Amino acid sequence: MTPLRRRPALSLRRFAVALALAATLTACGAEKSDDQPAQAEPGVVLVKDMQFTPATITVQAGESVTWRFDDGGVPHNVQGAKPADTLIHSPILRDNSYTVTFDTPGTYQYGCTLHPQMTGSVVVT
Repeated sequence: MTPLRRRPALSLRRFAVALALAATLTACGAEKSDDQPAQAEPGVVLVKDMQFTPATITVQAGESVTWRFDDGGVPHNVQGAKPADTLIHSPILRDNSYTVTFDTPGTYQYGCTLHPQMTGSVVVT
C-alpha cells in the first residue's frame, strides 16, 4: 500500500472509534436506570408498584401533599388512620391525583384500604 492509502484508512479508523465511543457515552447518560430511585418531587407521593413513594413525607404546616396515582390501572386509595381518617380519604383511583392540605403539626398515618401492606405517613412540622 502507498502512504496515501494508509492515511485515509487510519483517519477513517480513528473516526469510527471516536464515533463508537461517543455513541456509547451518550447511551450511558441518556436514560435513568431502573435501579436508580426516582427523584422525589416536593409534596408529592407516587402511588406506584404497590407502594407509596416516599413512604414518609415531611411538609410544613399549611402545605399540601399530593398523591399521584400511576400504577398501570391498578386501583388504590388513600385513607388516614384515626384520627386522620376524616382528613385523608380519597376515592378509589386508577390514575389522576388526590391532594390534602395539612394545617396542624403532627404525624398522620395512612394506607390503601384495598392493599393493607401499602402504608405511609405525613409528618407536618
